[in-house]
Amino acid sequence: MSRKVVVEQVEAALDELAADDVHDLTIAYEPVWAINHHDGHVVHHAVPADFKTILPAIRNVLEDRYGAAGAKVRLLYGGSVEPDHTKAYLEAPLVNGLLVGTASLNPADFAKIVASTSL
Repeated sequence: MSRKVVVEQVEAALDELAADDVHDLTIAYEPVWAINHHDGHVVHHAVPADFKTILPAIRNVLEDRYGAAGAKVRLLYGGSVEPDHTKAYLEAPLVNGLLVGTASLNPADFAKIVASTSL
């Protein structure tokens, strides 16, 4: 999905929110091509370089619209989050946390993800 499309989606989602409304807001970016399908098939595991322009674009929308309040909105990365990739995702600029999907359904896999978050 292109940067332009993501920016348009974020702007539309924020359309009726004021600065007072975003103090507890969290936005998760999950590229459709990186979503783990129920059959375990992932089109492509993202690497931080895949979202290096998207997260700053989202942050810019937030700061342009809400100033300091927008700068505090948490940005999560989601998209086939697995233990082998967790550390790289969390070390990427602007990532404040992870949205764990399918892997959270398996207690052993989820425990590995949690354990791998110790930076």
